[in-house]
Amino acid sequence: MGRNKVILVDADVISHFMATGYIDRLTEILQPHAVMIVENVYKEASYHPTEPDRKRKVDKWMERCKVCKIAFPYANENVRREFFRLKKENPMLGDGERACMSMAVLDRRLSQVVTFGMWLLIVMRMVLNILERWMC
Repeated sequence: MGRNKVILVDADVISHFMATGYIDRLTEILQPHAVMIVENVYKEASYHPTEPDRKRKVDKWMERCKVCKIAFPYANENVRREFFRLKKENPMLGDGERACMSMAVLDRRLSQVVTFGMWLLIVMRMVLNILERWMC
């Protein structure tokens, strides 16, 4: 297997896994890679208007599954410029999505970063794993 990567998880991914009760499976699916959350994503993921204890749940998951929160590299001019370009050209993208995308594309210190904002791929893999267990 290739070198382990850093997976930047988007708020949509976290929300979908929390809603289904499978949040711990997220990090299991992504093993052996390190799962990290950019602070912009953390702000989005830790708030939900109908779930007052969402922040506590996100914090517990991060602690339990050793998920790290990382700062957005505002000092990196290229990453910052890409973040604002994405904001201008794609106003529907949230701050977390723009942060993940700009970091993965342009931050040379994180050359092994892979964004995992395509929650559908994760859900499909999770469903396949569940189906395999049911069929056995």
